[in-house]
Amino acid sequence: MPTAEQKPAEKAAMRFTEEEFKKLEETNAALITENTALKSDVKFAEVTKENTALKEKVVSLEAKVVSFQEADAARAKADKIKRDGERFDSLVKSGHALPLQREGMLATFAEMSEASAQALTDTLAKAPCIVPMGKSNAAPAPAGGPDDARSGLRDKAVKFQEAHPGMAYRDALAAVAKE
Repeated sequence: MPTAEQKPAEKAAMRFTEEEFKKLEETNAALITENTALKSDVKFAEVTKENTALKEKVVSLEAKVVSFQEADAARAKADKIKRDGERFDSLVKSGHALPLQREGMLATFAEMSEASAQALTDTLAKAPCIVPMGKSNAAPAPAGGPDDARSGLRDKAVKFQEAHPGMAYRDALAAVAKE
């Protein structure tokens, strides 16, 4: 029996039998174990959330990398198209290509590596000109040949056309050819 000098907690503890007290200790131990397990589950849940967030960041960064790679590839392609156009223009300017060849040459350059396209350009630039620029090495046409006759006819047609304002060149040429 509790004495008057015992504290209230001791009095309460003494109300339980030894068997009941052991059950309470076992229950307390079980609750502590369960509490520890719940705490670790909470930590696991936090780690899982953090892991999920990191995975989402990785996916987002990978998408950005792909986007940058695509933009870089598009920029490189545009730069190559520009360089190929400049290559072709230099060939036209030097008389080694005709403007009507542009589409075919640009398609050819597009299929080639940068080094191959430059090698082809260099080779074509060393070839004889398709369109002579400046002075020609060709001998002049002999006087009195067919070119002189045509030139004289053309000159007559132009003068006739000037004398008859509003007349088409074709009509003027037909008129002087009958003379």
